[in-house]
Amino acid sequence: MPNVFRIGRFNSKAPFYTGNEYVFNPNDIGSLVFWLDADDLPTITKDGSDRVSQWNDKSVNGINVTQGTAASKFLWVDGFLNGKAIMRTDGGDIMTSVFNSALDLRNNYTIFSVAKTTNIAAIFRILSTDGYAYGTSAPPGFAMHTHFTVKDYITSSAYWNATSFFINSLVLDSSNDAHFYRDGSLFETVTGIAPAIATTTGISIAARDAIPAENWTGDIAEVIIYNTALSNEDRASVEAYLNAKYSIF
Repeated sequence: MPNVFRIGRFNSKAPFYTGNEYVFNPNDIGSLVFWLDADDLPTITKDGSDRVSQWNDKSVNGINVTQGTAASKFLWVDGFLNGKAIMRTDGGDIMTSVFNSALDLRNNYTIFSVAKTTNIAAIFRILSTDGYAYGTSAPPGFAMHTHFTVKDYITSSAYWNATSFFINSLVLDSSNDAHFYRDGSLFETVTGIAPAIATTTGISIAARDAIPAENWTGDIAEVIIYNTALSNEDRASVEAYLNAKYSIF
């Protein structure tokens, strides 16, 4: 399955080509540290019931996430979103990695996800470490990014609903401010006070830091993390790559 998509003229990394030639890959931006892609079947280990035991990181860091307990495995669903596969979670599923210092991010980083939730009633996480986490908050549907023991960055209005996929971009800059983007447009900027604390665990997908709480209920198609606050050009290139693939907006 293709890893790159024609996305138009956003910057030198994404020149415009006609026809069906694919011209952008998230690895084209050198600060990529983590990349999960549910539509890249060779990166996924699953059983005959499409329950997933391993989902491999496509960055050079190889931060693969795993799950050995049958009841906690994601369900791989082929062709669900614009003909692309997704991972489905039921509120009790989680995949985790071992610790890797590449994900010890304090500030100056960018997180992308393509996801849908079916439960907006409380706090649920698309991803987390013991230093930071991204997902939803209460009041229902608000977006939230957490620097544990430091700050919860929460939007002032509803971001999520219980029916739609969104392309979510979170840029945490060197001033510790969080910029929430939804489907390529700035949704809100929430000011911060300090960097995240040190990360000492692996990354958890669809839950909070390997704790059976705040588990995501819904679908996750892709997760991409960079260890820098991307420029507007580079952010737009990644968002356009994701939109060309999933046709969200």
